[in-house]
Amino acid sequence: MDELYQELKRLGLWRIRSAIEEVIKNFDGYPFDMAEHTPVTSLTLLLQNISSDHKNPTFEFASELPRLQCFSYRAYRWHDERAIYWNPLEQAYKEFEADSTQKLTMYQSNNAFPAPDIIKRWIASKVHASKLVSIPASQ
Repeated sequence: MDELYQELKRLGLWRIRSAIEEVIKNFDGYPFDMAEHTPVTSLTLLLQNISSDHKNPTFEFASELPRLQCFSYRAYRWHDERAIYWNPLEQAYKEFEADSTQKLTMYQSNNAFPAPDIIKRWIASKVHASKLVSIPASQ
C-alpha cells in the first residue's frame, strides 16, 4: 500500500485516498486468479502509468478506473429463484459472502461490473465529495 500512497501523493490525488481504500476493502477476500488483478496491484499500476505532467490526473484516473481487471470478476448467489450479484462499489465481498446461505458462484467476465459509466460516476461523486472536505497529504 505504501507504493500506492506514494503514487497518490505524486499525482496530487491524495484527496481520493478514501475512495480507493473503499474499493480495496470491498474486494478484500475475493479469490482472484492472478495477483496482478487485485485492486492494490492494479490501482498502483494505473497510477504509475499516469504522468505527473498530465494536465488532469483525476480525469485520467477516473477514465481508466473501469478498465481494472478487478471489476471483471463476479460473484452471485441464488435467492428466490433469481441471481443476486455482488456490487463491489456498494458492498464488501466478505459481507456478501457472509450473507449467503448458499455457495457463491464466481467467475471472470470480459466486461466491467458495474458498467464503466457507473464506475466513472461513482468515482466522480467521490472526487466531488473530496473537494468539499480537505484531506492533508500528511495523513
